[in-house]
Amino acid sequence: MTPLASGTVLFLVCCIYSFVVEYAHRRWPSARHYTFAEVVLGCAIVVAAASLAIGWEDAVVVALYFCVGGLPMSAGAIVGHVLDDHRAEQERKAEAIRGRVEEGRFSAD
Repeated sequence: MTPLASGTVLFLVCCIYSFVVEYAHRRWPSARHYTFAEVVLGCAIVVAAASLAIGWEDAVVVALYFCVGGLPMSAGAIVGHVLDDHRAEQERKAEAIRGRVEEGRFSAD
């Protein structure tokens, strides 16, 4: 496939992908926490389209570069979300304990 044809197909696929992502954000607001996954999928789409023009062997090398380059960002996003959830859970527990202490149902001793 020529670069112009694969670029045109890529453009159309990415337009559809954009609509799907926007729909997911409207339908499930918590989907906004997974931007890194949307970027990873978008890069995979680009590499797949490039493979049509540059060949599978070269596309695999490019995909490996994307993986190596994106892994720290993806891992950091996942760890950040886990830590945020843990902090929020700790705050909920502390607030529940403070509420019980204020009501006199729980002693701090």
